[in-house]
Amino acid sequence: MRAVAAIICIILLQGCIGGMGFAVEKGIIGNYYLVAVDAIDQSSISIRDSSNSFTQVIDAAVFAYGFNEDFLMVKQHPVDAGGVNKAKTQYYIIVLNHKQVYSGKGDRIGPLTEASFNKARTALKIPDSMAFTHVEKRLE
Repeated sequence: MRAVAAIICIILLQGCIGGMGFAVEKGIIGNYYLVAVDAIDQSSISIRDSSNSFTQVIDAAVFAYGFNEDFLMVKQHPVDAGGVNKAKTQYYIIVLNHKQVYSGKGDRIGPLTEASFNKARTALKIPDSMAFTHVEKRLE
């Protein structure tokens, strides 16, 4: 009887532990990840540290990104009390290669409007060939 109870406990614990993962955990470049805890509309950009913990860099709802060895460009719809606000798009640039410096504001530039994003992109000499190659159509 104890063996049956032990097996049932193991099965239940395995189910609980297995359910603790993220809805989305996708490596982008280096330690940068697209992460969503429960649902795709919670997608954010986070940095994974050496203890496998995540620190959020750009809030939800990230719906597009593109990158090269120097930059990570991100499009995001902010989330408000009504949910994902698809009427508003914010842009971000994360400087990955510190040979490029922009206003001394650190790694993350943004949130930016589209016009400000295009100016920053020009100032940083981000190539026109670099595009938002990863797009979540359900959030676009």
